[in-house]
Amino acid sequence: MAELHSQPDAVRLLPLYGPSGSGKSSLALAGLVPRLAQQPLLGYERARYVRLVPDDDPVTRLAGALAWALTDDALALEKAREIARVLRQPNEGGQYSGLRETAEMFLGARGSPLIVLIDQFEEVFAQCKQPEQQQIFIQNLLHAAASPSGALWVLVTLRSDFLGETQRYPTLNQVFSHQGYLVPALTSAELEEAIAKPAELAGHQLDTSTVKLLVEQTEGRAGALPLLQFALTQIWQGLQQGQEPAATLAAIGGVGGALANKAQEIYDRCNDTEKVIARRVFLGLIHLGEGAQDTRRRVSLDSLVAHHEDKAQVRSVVARFASREARLIRYRVMGWVGKKRWR
Repeated sequence: MAELHSQPDAVRLLPLYGPSGSGKSSLALAGLVPRLAQQPLLGYERARYVRLVPDDDPVTRLAGALAWALTDDALALEKAREIARVLRQPNEGGQYSGLRETAEMFLGARGSPLIVLIDQFEEVFAQCKQPEQQQIFIQNLLHAAASPSGALWVLVTLRSDFLGETQRYPTLNQVFSHQGYLVPALTSAELEEAIAKPAELAGHQLDTSTVKLLVEQTEGRAGALPLLQFALTQIWQGLQQGQEPAATLAAIGGVGGALANKAQEIYDRCNDTEKVIARRVFLGLIHLGEGAQDTRRRVSLDSLVAHHEDKAQVRSVVARFASREARLIRYRVMGWVGKKRWR
């Protein structure tokens, strides 16, 4: 990032990649974005930040994020449509540079560069099935990130199992090759600090044995950081009620059991009809790998509603598992739906 900051002719696109649950989004949201937003970028005092997760129409999603940045209005629909038209309009050379033009206009009007975080970049390949729309989206990002004005900086997070998809776009693939950053697994010491330091700063120092146990249950486990986050949330809530951390950790089944137990608790509160809906919804949220690892997939609510069902009832069931309290259950889906209870 320091090199991209110091070189006027750099392509200011930094890819962060790693396995699911490795901390890519946390590194971007809690580390890089705040740092970039608060420091001068190429002589400008402060940057404006927008984040988006692509869907089956990433160009429209990008236009909506830009409209919010330009107007401070999350519902600026007309502005979003206008920007989408600009993004989809090729220049005289047949390239898509609308994002670059929009960012430079914003820089001139506001005196602030834009930082665009494309979180879960793999959704461009997983959700958008139109190669032309993928091309428009990716070309816009690359053209804007290469602008000498420094009007726009791009951060992307990508699951490493989607790296092969970038080969269909040679320039993007070269950017990943030359300046991509593999998010490493945390060491024991780093895990210990990540667990203990926030609690200490909040005035609730965790005992050494609990910290050690959390580290042991997390270290070397694929996708374990979201599980650890959920366990720590449960411990924090227990502290608020006067419960010792070790007792909470034992009650929730440790780092590995916390989410499964929470999912089971919500499921057990459903009636028979709701359980049928829940089973089908979760099975609809995974791609079954043929000889490979099962992976999650994003779908619309409409596609999860059977012809005889009430959409409001399906939405109600989904909301229970997608609430703020339970949102991390998605990291446990593949293991949970494979149990005999779903058969």
